[in-house]
Amino acid sequence: MNYEDFYQEYSNLEKINKDSIKSFNRFQKSLSKHMAKGEVKLISQDIENIKAINLVIEENIIQLDNLMNTFNAQEYIESGDWANQMLEYGKQSKIDIQGTFPIYEMFPFKVRIDSANQDIFIDRKKASYLRPSFFIEQVSMMQTKLNRASFNANRFAAELAACYDRMIIIKEKKSGSDIYLLDLYALLVPMGRFRSDYTKQAFAFDIARLRRAGDIILKDGRQVQLGSSRNEKKAIRVLNDEGFEEFFSTITFVK
Repeated sequence: MNYEDFYQEYSNLEKINKDSIKSFNRFQKSLSKHMAKGEVKLISQDIENIKAINLVIEENIIQLDNLMNTFNAQEYIESGDWANQMLEYGKQSKIDIQGTFPIYEMFPFKVRIDSANQDIFIDRKKASYLRPSFFIEQVSMMQTKLNRASFNANRFAAELAACYDRMIIIKEKKSGSDIYLLDLYALLVPMGRFRSDYTKQAFAFDIARLRRAGDIILKDGRQVQLGSSRNEKKAIRVLNDEGFEEFFSTITFVK
């Protein structure tokens, strides 16, 4: 099943409907004019024309109803057709997509497909667009909006540094030691109920923007250094300016 084929059939019926409505309005206007003038001989013809157009519209609505009955949304999703078409449109739009059905990552968003209820979620927001091309357009617009949003790299770095200093004390480590980024995230958002507002994906996006900002020097003279580790579970995946993925696990602040 391909939604574009389904949509094309609808578009053909839509055109007939629009043309019929235009004709209906034209005949109705003619009827009103003849009634106002008292041209009784022409009124009957206007009424016959309106009846004929109404029949066309009624038949077209029946065809629209029949077309909708041929489309099984749950089957479309469960068969994998929606996901495959979504991935193809994502590739055409150069959107980085990772994961497998029913969970995908479109940095920095997480996309979840609920086939039982025919719902699609971008993070926690319902976005049940069963036309894959439109869905990808919406994701692209959301990514563009995020990338254009103002971001104070120095302030974010300072917030990370404050959490870093606290974690150094908690873990009884020397200043300058590597600390896992996800440990800092836990300090930034200590209560679980607030993590829906500032998700790990949003944190990763801020790390990516921090990375793009270049060298950041704090007021105390320290610089941010991002690093990796062998612990893949602690890694944060980000995309650089060229759209290539990078993985960071740790952070340190050194002079």
